[in-house]
Amino acid sequence: MPTFPPTRPPSRPPAARLFTAAGVAVAVAALALGVPLFLQSAPWCDLTLYQLAARNVLDGGVLYRDVFDTNLPGFVWALAAVQAVFGESVVAVRAVDLAVVAAIAALLTRQVGDAGGGPATRAWFVAGVALYYPFTLEFDHAQRDVWMLLPALAAFRLRQAGVAPFAEGLLWGVAVWVKPHVVVPAFAVWAASARYRVPGRALGTLPLLAAGSLLGVAGVAAIVATGAWPAFVEVFTVWNPEYTAGTMAELPKRLATTFQYVAPWSLIHFVTLPMAVSQLARGRRPDPAARPRALLAALYLSWMLQALVIQRALEYVHVPETLLALAVAACYRVPVGLTGGLTLAVQALACTAGLGEVTRPTDYFPIEVPRVLSHAAWSAWPHCFGPGSPELRDRLRQYPVHCSPTWTDLAAVEGYLRRVEPPLKDGELLAFHDSPHPLYLSMHLKPATRYLHFGTVTAMRSQQPRIAAEVRAAAPRYVVSDLKRMTWGAGLDDAPDARGDPDGLPAWLPLSLRGSFPWDQPIAFRSGRYVVHRVARPIGDVDVPDWRRLDQLGPGDESGR
Repeated sequence: MPTFPPTRPPSRPPAARLFTAAGVAVAVAALALGVPLFLQSAPWCDLTLYQLAARNVLDGGVLYRDVFDTNLPGFVWALAAVQAVFGESVVAVRAVDLAVVAAIAALLTRQVGDAGGGPATRAWFVAGVALYYPFTLEFDHAQRDVWMLLPALAAFRLRQAGVAPFAEGLLWGVAVWVKPHVVVPAFAVWAASARYRVPGRALGTLPLLAAGSLLGVAGVAAIVATGAWPAFVEVFTVWNPEYTAGTMAELPKRLATTFQYVAPWSLIHFVTLPMAVSQLARGRRPDPAARPRALLAALYLSWMLQALVIQRALEYVHVPETLLALAVAACYRVPVGLTGGLTLAVQALACTAGLGEVTRPTDYFPIEVPRVLSHAAWSAWPHCFGPGSPELRDRLRQYPVHCSPTWTDLAAVEGYLRRVEPPLKDGELLAFHDSPHPLYLSMHLKPATRYLHFGTVTAMRSQQPRIAAEVRAAAPRYVVSDLKRMTWGAGLDDAPDARGDPDGLPAWLPLSLRGSFPWDQPIAFRSGRYVVHRVARPIGDVDVPDWRRLDQLGPGDESGR
């Protein structure tokens, strides 16, 4: 029999190889700049809350009873595992967060390849992720939605392959314990797999459901075993209905800002939404790339649906759908890293020569120019290889609203509190607003109450008397308040009243608030926006006022809230 040499695939033209190499180079350059900045950026107040909840779990405490939360415990359990290995290091958590996104990018890159994307398309997709995620706001980092995407995406890949339905069910179950909203994309992927005749889909339904149920029972057993079941039930039956009602009231605002959440990257939805809808409308086709595209379209559209309809109007909720949108576009061979980079360049040209502030078209998302374009990022980059400092965190801060601490001022507050006599013990310090929470971590103190985000819980007005009673019963020695929280960053001066206010408070703080806790307590120390109160009087009214109404109150106003 004659023998023939093996057939070699046709060589790629030099221009294609050069384009691929350019995508790889952009990805490497973006990571080289972005990763050091990302790792040294400060934690958002949500992460601080979950780190405290994870510490409480590791110390044998009871979740929900000792640290209040309105969510399922999966993210806290994950952080507890991270802290058990690496300690309470923010850099370690950020490194794990980056690893989660890298794993998501790897899975989506495989999906793009299955859908017909060649080496150049995949390289530019990775470049798009590298240009996007490390440079997002600190608000978006180490959040539950992104971590939820990883097990969901792994389950999605198993579903597409039609293998290991039991493992797929376990992965969907893990995602549910992080956030139950994932059941919407899980059902959409299951339905799409039935339509597109994924092998083994019918026989795999029973083990999939069995695995998910098993993980659900195991999670409930863990909650019961730690003594958290009564508090868990109370949160989801007493607190969360009111919380959910507030979520639904935000729906018109969420729909109106669909393309603004992670600008400029969210503009990609103008392209990917028609792509995804069109792919699902085409039905089954013999093209081998059609099924991977259609299943990804179902995942993307359903993820976007749950983010818009049943979640809060918060930017980090929309980070996963943006990653999925980049993949959807890449499935159609759009070099998303190139187009995203060009969009950033257009944004830079639209800014002033000094790269001044850019304001998103919403009333509560002011941001600065992305760090990838900012001179401040380049100047801070060489300092990101040391141990870090409050000054560096302040330089890297992108989202300077009340939730974001001024770290140098907070360090001065910590210095004062470490000098008080007798030294502070667990339960003697109360951070009354969101941004002073890191004091609990850095000073290794348990909070005076189980409530950390007082603005969130006091918004549930039916529970306000109970919250106030628990604060009075806690009897903290010192309270740290935040003047910036009282104005929602309205630009009012933090300085004391020029007329010589004996309390050292700014003139704009209404008299109607000065009789409320913690402003009714004597001031022991001031550092910028932060006020340290020594609790020396009976605690009166305990509330966090609505800043929108507070802005309408003039100095000395005696009206109620």
